[in-house]
Parts: sequence; C-alpha cells; structure tokens
Amino acid sequence: MHWIFLISAIVLEVLGVSVLNASDSLYAQALMLIAISFSYYLLAIAVRRIPISIAYATWEGVGIALVSVVAVFMFGEHLNLLKVLGLISATAGILMVNFGEENEMRHVSGDAVAKHD
Repeated sequence: MHWIFLISAIVLEVLGVSVLNASDSLYAQALMLIAISFSYYLLAIAVRRIPISIAYATWEGVGIALVSVVAVFMFGEHLNLLKVLGLISATAGILMVNFGEENEMRHVSGDAVAKHD
C-alpha cells in the first residue's frame, strides 16, 4: 500500500514541475504548489513503511527521469549525450540503493535469527 503512496507522490511531483514549465500563469503556479505539496505529503506517508533511503531516492530519481521524458515529448527539449548519461547514472544509483537496502535487511534479519538460536 505504501508503494502506491510513493508512486502517487512521484506522479504529482512530475505534474507539478511540468505544469510550471507549461505556463507562467498564476493558475499554473498554484497548481504546481498544490501538486508538489501533496507529493511531499504522500512521500511522508510512504516512508512510514518504506525506508527513507529507498523512498527518497526512488521519488527523486524516477521523478527526474519522468520530467525529462515529459520535457522531450511535451516541450521539445533535446536530451544530449551528457543528459542521457546522467539519467542512466541516476537510475543505476537508485537501483544500487534499493539493492543495498534489501541486502542489509537480509543481513540484519539473518543476524537476528542467529542470535535467537
């Protein structure tokens, strides 16, 4: 359930940033403020069950990648080689944090089981 909150937080972050780029109107700025605020609220709910290192890295990294995709397809931005490499590096970093957390949790739970034996 908490992953749904995290995914929703990511979607709202992307929406907020994308709307801000689409228009300079007060309406767009208000929508951005609401979307980003609610995104942080949902992120706060998600971290109740998802480790903060995983939740924040996923929220930020996936958000950056999706904003980049929106920028290319909706706003005609060009991704040069350096930007693509940066997105690949960010994605690799997110995966490493997630796998590192999973391995640490297995290691800790293994220690807990060994201590009880």
